[in-house]
Amino acid sequence: MPPPSALAIGLTICAATVFGCNDTAVVVRVESDRGPSELDAICLQLDAAGSSRFGRRYQLATRPLPQTLTALAGGRTSFQAIVYGLKNGIEVARTRRQLAFKDGAVELVSLPLDTCVPAPSSGTFRLAGNVPGAIDRALLEPAASGGLALALGAGQALRDAASATGLTALQAGTPAAPAGAVAQLLAVDLDGDCLQDAVLLPAGAPPVLWMRAADGTFSELAGALAISTPQRGVAAGDVDGDGTTDLVLVGGGEVHVLLNDGAGHFHELGGAFDTAPTDATQVALGDLDGDGHLDAVVAQGSAMPDVTRVYLNDAKGSGHFALAVAALPPLKERATALALADVDLDGDLDLIVAHAGAPVRLYLNRGNAFLEDRSFGGLPDQLAGDVQTLLAVDLNADCLPDLVVPRAGAAPLVWLNAGQGTFVAGPALDGGAALGAVADDVTDDGLPDLLLFSATGLQLEVQQ
Repeated sequence: MPPPSALAIGLTICAATVFGCNDTAVVVRVESDRGPSELDAICLQLDAAGSSRFGRRYQLATRPLPQTLTALAGGRTSFQAIVYGLKNGIEVARTRRQLAFKDGAVELVSLPLDTCVPAPSSGTFRLAGNVPGAIDRALLEPAASGGLALALGAGQALRDAASATGLTALQAGTPAAPAGAVAQLLAVDLDGDCLQDAVLLPAGAPPVLWMRAADGTFSELAGALAISTPQRGVAAGDVDGDGTTDLVLVGGGEVHVLLNDGAGHFHELGGAFDTAPTDATQVALGDLDGDGHLDAVVAQGSAMPDVTRVYLNDAKGSGHFALAVAALPPLKERATALALADVDLDGDLDLIVAHAGAPVRLYLNRGNAFLEDRSFGGLPDQLAGDVQTLLAVDLNADCLPDLVVPRAGAAPLVWLNAGQGTFVAGPALDGGAALGAVADDVTDDGLPDLLLFSATGLQLEVQQ
């Protein structure tokens, strides 16, 4: 990001195309109290609906915050500004505001990416709308107004606008959906335009990449993922430290590290894992040992119980991973889902693992990637279940990550973080059974809303 004056000129030129030019403007100032160890990039988008938008990622090592840029009205009355704070290619903070132009005035607006300050909400939800259909996976993304939902299942793709009033179907706007089931659907910006694209893992078919356009439609980027075999799990992050978001995919005895060129094209890093998994089901990325580089957790056990594995990135953070044999207790289970979050707020990432036919487990990090089982006493439910997905998100704005635990044949559990690495049962959701849950703020109140998906359809739960 160039110096403030140059940045303002740069966006003004862009805004002459995107918004038009006149003497009415909003000067956006991006700032943060987070240091380089917490934030290494931002992604900024200004969206005046549809194709009238600006979006770009900036690395902070050479262009530190604060910075300003100017959007000119050109006949527009308002626009949405979103800034994402990133660390190792993973979102850690976000600010979103609807901004209005005032005729003949230049307004200064701050978009802070500051450390979370508790402002507790009720954490209760109401069912705002539903859409019938057999859904395998879904995602929920920011849009110019509210959110954009994408759901896949039964050979069809559903695209809906999400808001406080519910879900509204959007016509077409996607490539042909996979014919069979979809094992995973990941939302991640892969080309640096601040729009979240979609990585699809069809069951029994190679992975597919759908790129999102400014108008909320998707198109397939053919040949972007040069993998010819089906995969079961995918995670995204900057594994080699070059400022782009890479992908790690796993399935059975395979693991693939795909390095991004910044435009959503990938090449595989050979020999990235020193020891391949044997029956991988899922993967998660996060800095477990505190060296500033992304490490990997690989869940195992699709058919027979197996151990979950931790792999540590090398000292240079080059994307080469070594198995840390003693990082986790050697429990053999059928792991189905992973979530990484600092649940005890001690500055390192902890691990939650879901299973088929076994209780959810909580592992607290000592700070050196050695994870201790604190499930008993830490989680409110130790009953065996069938949990296929996990969602870690701060539901009630107390700056502590909570858990949404969808269960087969039953309503999802909500576990609220009580501090010091413990959870308590939270308010029940008023929808039905769900296979999984994703979150985003679709009501513009600064609080996450939930999109639940299942074999019977989509349910949008918004915070009250």
